[in-house]
Amino acid sequence: MRNTICLLLLTACFGYAQDVASIENGKTFTYKSSPATVTEEQLLKKEDFKLSDGRMSVNSITCKIQNYGNTNTILVSVVCQQQAFNLLGVDKINDMILVANEKVRNSVQVEHQYNPTEIKMAYIPDSQDWSLTSSFTVQDEDGVVIERHLAIDFDVNGKFEVMKRIL
Repeated sequence: MRNTICLLLLTACFGYAQDVASIENGKTFTYKSSPATVTEEQLLKKEDFKLSDGRMSVNSITCKIQNYGNTNTILVSVVCQQQAFNLLGVDKINDMILVANEKVRNSVQVEHQYNPTEIKMAYIPDSQDWSLTSSFTVQDEDGVVIERHLAIDFDVNGKFEVMKRIL
């Protein structure tokens, strides 16, 4: 019985040790995975969209997005037909923004620092798909910052199709 209690206490200690990094000068530092350190992403709301001439649009709204435990502030612009907006909804548009951010982030080399700056998104009625352009900077191990752009396409239902480099 005593061994069982010791084993349970040891297991609990290992779980706690996973979140606490160290104690230095009386301060406790926690890893980014700790729920207390995670800030909530702030994306588009239905109220952000304006209706004009049958089009729903958002022009350069500041949003917050998570990347490897860091919160990045980006500008987001969206334009689409009211019918396409009603079909998809703001939650799916936000989901496409998150998927695009993840795809772009994963395309950056591991040793480079990724910093998204702007996302522009539009519904193309002729091809019935969504086109998204992601602008971001990459800082290499020497500290050189390079601005890059990628285009990401989604189908009419918001499913990822392809990512292309923009020169």
